[in-house]
Amino acid sequence: MKFSSVSVLCLCLIIFSCKTNEVHTPEDFEGSRLVLSHGGGFAGTYKTYCLLENGQLFKISNDFKSKSPVKGFKKAIAEQIFSNYEILGLGLEKVESYGNLNYSITMINERGEEHKSIWGRDQEGAEKLQLFYNNIMSQIRLNNEVDATKVEVQ
Repeated sequence: MKFSSVSVLCLCLIIFSCKTNEVHTPEDFEGSRLVLSHGGGFAGTYKTYCLLENGQLFKISNDFKSKSPVKGFKKAIAEQIFSNYEILGLGLEKVESYGNLNYSITMINERGEEHKSIWGRDQEGAEKLQLFYNNIMSQIRLNNEVDATKVEVQ
């Protein structure tokens, strides 16, 4: 009897310690989402990413119909990004200025409420937004670069 109690206890520990990595989409995620976009110009193309509060990241197509998962962030890093948005007061910024090439940051909270800031390059009054945008995009690029040492040359 002692053996079976230990076996059941071990089995329970194994089952409950298994972590599930639930994959969400931007549409079904119930937490906050941060959408970063840049583009416009003659071609009217945009590069858009959606970061979920849990660290998942999606690249969004120009027509917004497809959302492809890309390598995101650890949850703690994503939480820091969302925290930085609040600490910097970006949700209080009222910037809406369109130019030939535009940047935008949209925060969508867990209630579905949106705050969007749009600005052009080097626009006065958008320095904090641009710095925040550049920092996140730099990290996205670093996370998703192909390691050149692993690429076979033919």
